[in-house]
Amino acid sequence: MRVLISGASIAGPVLAYWLSKYGFEVTVVERAPSPRKTGGHAVDLFRPAMQVVGKMGLREVVRSKVTGTDTLVMRRGNAKPVTVDLRKVYTAASDDHVEIMRDHLAEILYDATSREAEYVFADSITSISADGEVTFEHGPPRRFDVIVGADGLHSNVRSLTFGPEASFTTWLGTYVSVVSVPNYLGLNGAMEGIGQAGRIAAIYSAAHMDDARALFLFRTPEPLDYHYRDVVRQKQLLRQRFAGMGWEVPRLLAAAEETETFYFDSITQLRLDTWSRGRVTLVGDAGYCRARSWAVAPAWRSWVLTSWQESSLGTPRITTPLSPRTSARSATTCDAAAGSRPGRPICWCPPANFICGRSSVRPN
Repeated sequence: MRVLISGASIAGPVLAYWLSKYGFEVTVVERAPSPRKTGGHAVDLFRPAMQVVGKMGLREVVRSKVTGTDTLVMRRGNAKPVTVDLRKVYTAASDDHVEIMRDHLAEILYDATSREAEYVFADSITSISADGEVTFEHGPPRRFDVIVGADGLHSNVRSLTFGPEASFTTWLGTYVSVVSVPNYLGLNGAMEGIGQAGRIAAIYSAAHMDDARALFLFRTPEPLDYHYRDVVRQKQLLRQRFAGMGWEVPRLLAAAEETETFYFDSITQLRLDTWSRGRVTLVGDAGYCRARSWAVAPAWRSWVLTSWQESSLGTPRITTPLSPRTSARSATTCDAAAGSRPGRPICWCPPANFICGRSSVRPN
């Protein structure tokens, strides 16, 4: 069984690990020229994701890369800065939590899968036919039994299979930018920032990092006009939205102009009637949610998509891929497990009140 996964960030390598472990022939295609080892932002892994990390035998190596960012100091106007002990916040949220830089996590997952799965960098899918033939920007056409889109919010696989991105996105009014900057404040274990109505700017560093990250969050009454790959326009919008803000913001904006490691995007909700169509299915940000914990856990569960159910001939076969039903009241919901009898699709439900990057997800 040949499976093609588009995307080598978080969900893609996790899914590649489990499919390879159970005997599938896995290829991962990634637009970037190589595994990303610089830049990125801190992500939080809570119990569901940490349980999967443990099953992969990666708990200790993941914990060895924790950020160590335990304190938040926020300023507002002339008021005294407020200091928050983030350890208490994390403990209240989960008894099994790790904060790790996104690119450290991606590197760990790549290293854990690169021997078993084939990785193809600097390439991207251009078409997917009903019989499984896939064409690429650079490589020759190849045929696969299953194609998985694990290629993020602006998923190429989703656009090719389900239609234009605008058909499935709901803008939530907020934008986020993360920028690699020099750690000129000498931060060690702390995030410091400033907040005003509708906008927040902060800077933090982490263990295992020589530089720092500037974080910008802001709201707008209407969606902004830009293309998600137009970095020049994105930097212009960032300057406009944070003009006149004090503290270290002018210096952070100046650093953003010089850096090559720059991220800017809207906080967006995806709503699809199904995550699967024919041979194609979606996982992680491409299908439902931005939170990285949300990408790790479903990717593990998605190997159910190719679960080893025995047919009447006793040969392994693919079952119906994950097919959630959406609700107008939440980002995505899912029926209870349909059962494991041959021919029955297997589905999974997120924990009640699990908080993802965009909404609270509850099972029906």
